[in-house]
Amino acid sequence: MIKKLYAQFGLTKQQHIHKLGRSYFTHSNEQLLKHRPVYAGRCIGHERKEGPIPSINELQWIGKNTKEKITIDEKGEWLFICGRDLFGKTIVKHNKQEKNTIVAVLNKHQECIGYGKVIGNLYTNKIAIQRIFDIGDLLRRERKSKR
Repeated sequence: MIKKLYAQFGLTKQQHIHKLGRSYFTHSNEQLLKHRPVYAGRCIGHERKEGPIPSINELQWIGKNTKEKITIDEKGEWLFICGRDLFGKTIVKHNKQEKNTIVAVLNKHQECIGYGKVIGNLYTNKIAIQRIFDIGDLLRRERKSKR
């Protein structure tokens, strides 16, 4: 499933990826898997009902290596991290994205803050990017667990 995530961005990874529980890890020690560890190597993502989501480090790697990306302004960054979709007016830079393309969303410092799907015209004042995952998701999940 994690390879499907990479494919959405036109990327492939040549690493040994193993699923342990609901998380994906990279490591080179095959003997370790015989002992059924809980954690092994570097975490690259987690499985959810909606599909795989990358770890924060893996999200940054995707943002740096994909051609499918957009850059947004500070207002758009705040709204996106709060779980909102993006309006075309918040997009500062893009490379001619077509509808239904999955794009990495970067802030002005070129840090990947999540990803979404292009659903509208990038030049209008209407919703252009539908949020799929953002880094604020981690905080929203923690807030729900404390109730």
